[in-house]
Amino acid sequence: AQAAVAAQDAAMKQAEAIQQNAIGIQKRAILQAKAVKNEKKPQKTQKPETKKTQIPTDEAKQRAEEIKKQYQANRTEEEKVLIEELIASGKKVSPENIVIIAKGKGGGIVWLETGTENAGLIHILKHQKELKTRGIETKEIPRFTTEIIKKGEIVSGTKSKNGKEGLLLRYGEKLYIISVGDNGFIVGLYPVREGERYEKTSYDAGYNRAVALGLR
Repeated sequence: AQAAVAAQDAAMKQAEAIQQNAIGIQKRAILQAKAVKNEKKPQKTQKPETKKTQIPTDEAKQRAEEIKKQYQANRTEEEKVLIEELIASGKKVSPENIVIIAKGKGGGIVWLETGTENAGLIHILKHQKELKTRGIETKEIPRFTTEIIKKGEIVSGTKSKNGKEGLLLRYGEKLYIISVGDNGFIVGLYPVREGERYEKTSYDAGYNRAVALGLR
């Protein structure tokens, strides 16, 4: 009887060993199949990191205040007259925050205030490093902005993610996106990098926008 029990135990152990071996073979087969599948998958190439060139908002605010004081201290008589004209028009404006003001070819008044991180000089100054690579010194950015608006060549209209209309202008062989509110408030100036994607509309849309603002 003991011999029979021992034989039965041995048979069970042998069967268990065979089962474990079969499970091991099955697992190895699954792993090999996964490895082959992964080899066939195209390798994802990592996109090169784009170096951020925007300066911090606090730094932009400080510089905007310094620039505003410089421009206000050297305000021309023509600019003073335009500010009075703008105030009399009833448009929403903060005269104490105006950095620069100008009149377009079509008689429209545009002006740049210190603004916020989303609009105005503070917003534009976040791109000052990029602008400097194009030879524009920080203190000259306000005057450069109005110069582009008045003399830049219209390439087309543009549309931002939130649906706001802008102008794609060529100035000095470089491209810039200018955003001006319906009332003439300068929202932003953005230097367009080569190969950069943005939503373009048409030349007619850009020209009509400029005419509506009194810039052409």
